[in-house]
Amino acid sequence: MKHSRYAALCAVTTLLLLPLRLFSEVNGAEAGRTGGPFPGEQTCGTSQCHNTTPNTSGGSVSILVNGAPIEQYEYSVGEVVDLIVRVADPAQGRWGFELTARSAANGCQSEGTLAANDSNVSVRNEAVPPSCGSIQYATHSFANRIRAGVRDALDGAVDRCGTNRFRRAGNAANGNNNERSGDHIYTTSATVQPAAAVEPAPTPQISAGGIVLANLVPTVTSAAPNAIVSVFGQDFTDAQTLTPTLDAAGRVSTALGGVCVEIGGHRSPMFAVLPTQLNLQASDQVGLGPQSVVVIRDCELPSESRSAPQMVDFADAAPGFFVFSEFLGQDGKNPIAALKNSDFSLVAPSGLFFTGAPAAPGDVVSLFATGLGVTRDSDNNPLVMAGEIPNRTVSITRNATVTIGGVTLPSEDVFYVGVAPCCAGLYQVVVKVPETLPAGQHEVILAIDGWVSPAGPFLPIE
Repeated sequence: MKHSRYAALCAVTTLLLLPLRLFSEVNGAEAGRTGGPFPGEQTCGTSQCHNTTPNTSGGSVSILVNGAPIEQYEYSVGEVVDLIVRVADPAQGRWGFELTARSAANGCQSEGTLAANDSNVSVRNEAVPPSCGSIQYATHSFANRIRAGVRDALDGAVDRCGTNRFRRAGNAANGNNNERSGDHIYTTSATVQPAAAVEPAPTPQISAGGIVLANLVPTVTSAAPNAIVSVFGQDFTDAQTLTPTLDAAGRVSTALGGVCVEIGGHRSPMFAVLPTQLNLQASDQVGLGPQSVVVIRDCELPSESRSAPQMVDFADAAPGFFVFSEFLGQDGKNPIAALKNSDFSLVAPSGLFFTGAPAAPGDVVSLFATGLGVTRDSDNNPLVMAGEIPNRTVSITRNATVTIGGVTLPSEDVFYVGVAPCCAGLYQVVVKVPETLPAGQHEVILAIDGWVSPAGPFLPIE
């Protein structure tokens, strides 16, 4: 068996493997011996080179494109492929071939460029017939006068489009040094069509002002490293993926559903991907001040496209409480997402959900927020990295002050301000409700040094 490697670009024509004159033409077959339906073509058999009728013996010739039969191949403009020409005959021991690639619309027009990259193959340009002008042929070289098992190589680039044909002829010789006795000629051909055009994916676009802290209500237009952020726009994806994945380190992956987001050049752990909204966590490495945000569709693929960058301000902290927006409170007045620490029941206004009830004075409650900043050790290294699920409590390293209903809580009633053990980017504020507060909807303000959460979120108390 003989293998010949080829590469073709754009269009491939009918391939016929025709007999080669292995002994009378030690440097390859004469041009025009593929037997293809082109002007002036013959086969080595019918021209009495090897004195045999093609395809009458027990062998075969075939062509593979990237390891698959050429009949399955559809070309794309600019594509380079690997062609293997295979001649097989169990009774023979020497091998030759000739190949040409032509346009199906014009048999006098070669398709692309072929170039040998192995000493067992040569490529030549011949005018067959002269009226056609220069036509490319690939054939065996002198080194091909050896027994089966030698691999020939040929690179090619087909640079025209349309329906094209490869034609090739192959010779399985018996090695008796008589080209007119006992050699077997096989031919094959294949017509290759262009692949269906694929529309490029649309370019993602970030809406003006579409980058906000993921608490959403009320809107916080700044962010902090490790904060959960929402990005709004269009054409982020064609589908939705609402379940994050973990990488090899057990952290939330920075790619989800083929979408990535870079903030200040750092990839963000991705929580949810929808056509018009992305939820993610800013990297702990994001710098302070204005930072560019870029959405990448089909990230890490050749087809990836990037949105125009949009700037967002980053600070050491940008606190914002998560709320139950189902309450539909005006001016951002919604109940904070909270649990009672005594029984982990939901804290919510009566009637808002089937379960849950307002807190009572003196209750210890957990309030959930984001944007409280990176927790760091004495060497300024992050104690909890972006995407990490902490599975432990880690307090923030900045001063925190909590006010409920206008009452600033004493430090002994603020039990914990730090990462929520359950989730990447989520923070937990554990406080005791002032015993003096009357029933009502009491606004909660969280201050991290000089950064203050927006007004509106409240704790219901009865």
